[in-house]
Amino acid sequence: MGKAAIQAEINAKNDALSALSGKIEELEASKSALTSFSTDVKYVLENHEHIKATYYLAGTPYLQETRAEEGIVREVGQSFSGKKEEMIEKLATKIAALELEKLSIGTSIKLLEVLKDITKED
Repeated sequence: MGKAAIQAEINAKNDALSALSGKIEELEASKSALTSFSTDVKYVLENHEHIKATYYLAGTPYLQETRAEEGIVREVGQSFSGKKEEMIEKLATKIAALELEKLSIGTSIKLLEVLKDITKED
């Protein structure tokens, strides 16, 4: 393998390294956006007293319905939060894998540079 072929391989690996860096930046941006996104779900009717005063709906059935709705809203919020954390973890894992691949390519480039330096033919 001549110096020109080695240089061509180095150039190809540098291109791959640049593409990989771009993917990592995109995933980091996605992770950052997801981390800052709020998964809070607000119960717009607030509570039973608010419903009673605003809509003139009172009594045990309405109290039970309010509690059930509050429970549903709480469960949905927890579910969203769980999905968010799951996706953040998946993104972090993918980023770590790409960083490892980037390190591997960087090492290959250094080895090729050494090989190019010790190659005598042109």
